[in-house]
Amino acid sequence: MDNLIQNKDEILLSLQQLSVSHKDNKLLGPLNIAFKRGEHVAIIGVSGSGKSLFAKSLIALNTHQGLKEKYGSVVWNGRVVAQDSTGLESQLDRLRGSAVFYLYQDSLLSLSPSKKIKNIFRDFMKRHGLQYSADDLIDLFDTLKIENPKEMMDRYPFQVSGGQLQRIMIGMSLISSADIIIADEPTSALDAPLKKDVLDLLTDQMRRANKTLLLISHNVELLKKYVDRCVLLKSGKIVYDCPTKQLAESGIEYVDLLLQRSMVLNQLSTSPRDLATQGGLLEVKNLRVQYDKTSFFNRTQSKPAVQSVDFDLYRGEVLGIVGRSGSGKSTIAKAISGLVSFQADQLRIAGSEISSGDIHRDIKLIFQNPIASLNPELTIRIQLEEALVQGGCNAADLIEDLDRLLEKVSLEREVLDALPAQISGGQGQRAAIARALATKPAVLICDECLSSLDVVLKQEIIDLFKNLIEEDGLSMLFISHDLGAVAQLCDRIAYLEGGRLLELTDSKRFFEQPESDSLASFIYAYKK
Repeated sequence: MDNLIQNKDEILLSLQQLSVSHKDNKLLGPLNIAFKRGEHVAIIGVSGSGKSLFAKSLIALNTHQGLKEKYGSVVWNGRVVAQDSTGLESQLDRLRGSAVFYLYQDSLLSLSPSKKIKNIFRDFMKRHGLQYSADDLIDLFDTLKIENPKEMMDRYPFQVSGGQLQRIMIGMSLISSADIIIADEPTSALDAPLKKDVLDLLTDQMRRANKTLLLISHNVELLKKYVDRCVLLKSGKIVYDCPTKQLAESGIEYVDLLLQRSMVLNQLSTSPRDLATQGGLLEVKNLRVQYDKTSFFNRTQSKPAVQSVDFDLYRGEVLGIVGRSGSGKSTIAKAISGLVSFQADQLRIAGSEISSGDIHRDIKLIFQNPIASLNPELTIRIQLEEALVQGGCNAADLIEDLDRLLEKVSLEREVLDALPAQISGGQGQRAAIARALATKPAVLICDECLSSLDVVLKQEIIDLFKNLIEEDGLSMLFISHDLGAVAQLCDRIAYLEGGRLLELTDSKRFFEQPESDSLASFIYAYKK
């Protein structure tokens, strides 16, 4: 047959009878869908609805997870790429990076940890025949509001904050020659001001170049400004496909729920408790963290990431740590957890000194990406049982304690025999919380642990934390740029800027009487 499709009406990509399954369980489809050149489309739905599964299927990225993809046909730019999945993976592999750019939610997982940022860009441009000078890249970083772009080029990915990394990856997508950019929750790691700036930049540049954007998101309110069309997924099926302006009037209960929850999380309501009488649990005095880099002449230079930070955490308290991307929030979490080297005049928990590099059993860190923090080769059951044993559980009580742990975090038993790649983001987050709680820590550190969740699941996890705080007297450091979640959970809030602690006060005063102009503008940007 002639594999050139006529009368395509500017259709760039078309898929027929797309489905994804695991063994006998169909996870996605069958779906029929097409995308026009220059069109901006949002793929929406709650966690577990199949958004990322669908997006990865567009370029056959699911097969390494033990999933089976099936296609009736794939038509790219008017030409049949494959039919009946014959030779599909090798065909689509040639489209990756050059014709289709996949912008992952967790940028750290998609960058080589052994290469500096400048070398990652160099290799990418060499592979795809792109011509960009060092000055061009510095200008791009300036446009993306990445501070000290020359210095950033000499860092490794693990030395860069999540928000900065995401902007770097967005920059890579913009200089690529791809006709389609698939952006999987591209701003979940960014604070409110940057979220808007980066989306403005991304969508503006895409429209100027007449490129197609597929934006995966669970933030329905955010999409109104940026996309032409919304495709709503539920349980792996397309339940609604319409122009964005018609979404709110769809009358679909599912959509109304997403919109309603989004508004709830954007309403700040604080009720601080006075816990000073409970006594101090974690004491931090003059905490300092700096990253070393080697100059052109092989001299080691130090870049401060956290400078002279002081705070205490009371027993049973939730202390929020907020600030713009790159302000040092995650660095503090990693230092206290023993994951990066630090200097401090004093760092103590329950009267016990914590030294640099000490992985303290009383402190557990829940990461931003729950699936990535779990062992991909072990079932959830094995990982939770190992954590329970580490926490002192004996073999005779293991089954009973495991059941109790699942009940505590509202996690279904069916998840136990699954691998992390086979569960949803919400299930993965509950599993990560359960694993942390299994060891009975004195302090739980949550590092942007809600950013990958849709508004429905986000509220469920917030309610879960509230119950743990009330029933178990849990003490937490809650790091987030989601001020709605911070307001619901935190007794006191610390505001960081440039690695320094600018303000630390109770949550009511924090929101109603910010002392610095910087904090006031940060809160204003979120409310707007």
